Amino acid sequence: MRAIIALALLAGASAEGCVDGKCTCRDEPTQHTAVMEGFKAREDILALSKNSQWKMRETYNALDASQLKDCGSCEFEKKHFKKMEGKKGLQMRQSLADPEKIKKETKMDTTTNVEWKKIYYINLDQSVDRKNKLMYHSDKWTNGIPLERYPAFTRQRAKEFNISHFTPKGIAGYMEEVWGDGGKWGTTAVFLSHVTLLEKIWKEDPNGEGLYVILEDDAEVGDPDWKNKVENMFRQKKVPEDWDMLKIGYWGAKRCQDYVSDEILEARAPGFSPDGKEAFYGGNVAYIVRPKSVPMILEQLRGSELYDVDGATMSLHKEGTTADEVDGLKYHWSWGAHTYVTKNPLVWGGLGKETLRLKDAGHEKVALLQSEATKMSRIFNIKADEHKKIQDRIVVDNYASMAAMPPPWLEWGDFA
Repeated sequence: MRAIIALALLAGASAEGCVDGKCTCRDEPTQHTAVMEGFKAREDILALSKNSQWKMRETYNALDASQLKDCGSCEFEKKHFKKMEGKKGLQMRQSLADPEKIKKETKMDTTTNVEWKKIYYINLDQSVDRKNKLMYHSDKWTNGIPLERYPAFTRQRAKEFNISHFTPKGIAGYMEEVWGDGGKWGTTAVFLSHVTLLEKIWKEDPNGEGLYVILEDDAEVGDPDWKNKVENMFRQKKVPEDWDMLKIGYWGAKRCQDYVSDEILEARAPGFSPDGKEAFYGGNVAYIVRPKSVPMILEQLRGSELYDVDGATMSLHKEGTTADEVDGLKYHWSWGAHTYVTKNPLVWGGLGKETLRLKDAGHEKVALLQSEATKMSRIFNIKADEHKKIQDRIVVDNYASMAAMPPPWLEWGDFA
């Protein structure tokens, strides 16, 4: 099946879709304007949002003090706010008394510390051959990072799991149409394998900012120097500081409009080309996360039905600002994950590996699978349409990320 899909990807690649003469990315004029337009406004909101301020250090330091003055979502001590009488005589905080002073006192440390915590690989109990292959010479590619196996979900275990824990809206209806009952539960098992591991990482290290790598067991490290390359990308500021997930192993096409630096693209929806022939940023073969970002990823998953995990973890974030009518402060909010990919996969696996094998197999094997590739194009078209419907149905309450903030009209006591 993977070889057939990989052939469909190869067949969909066309010189007409290249804008750089090398087919390294596909030009999609219909994709909304390049990521960088409006990027600063988006980053400023994140720097003022309660659940994302921790990672926006450089952006926060670059803010003008006036942007802090009326920030209700910023966690400043109450002594820094002016006070006013609210409903029923309760005291409320109002705009900052001295935003310039607060700006200096709350300057954030921007030192880049790259700390590798662990590499997990997801593996079924019965997939012993895959485990052994991955472990073979693991000392050469783990680069000293601790390696640990995480048991993957089986179809049966997926059927018995309380799916509403992660996706209250249930399984997407199209899953059985595309994959059949067995495939539906297989896809669900893959989804649960990833999200339960993410939850485990977060629960064991809730305030952690170190790096955890997650691999699928068919991963094959394509570049032994992957660790140094990733570290250089962080140190050289190639990766936007809002990142929640950085995919270093994936397959499929890249969209020219998604570049955010010369080494990094944002894995934005839609995940398929308009003609349904190409998938963008497919698979979660290998990716990096920080524990403090996991709640944002899980929040995104709860906002939609359960479907292919690579589609569900694309960069579907939303940001905004709401002015409160009572205290007059501005509440900046952020919802969902900011997902990026390296320009070139550093780890191969899934359809990416099959694509390489097909290229090496020559025209004879490609010709034999041509008719099957046509069948697969129908599945790609269905997934393209259904993924878009699911993502379009996501509705975010402006106050979703402010839920943990105390209402401004609570009794504050003395403002000493």
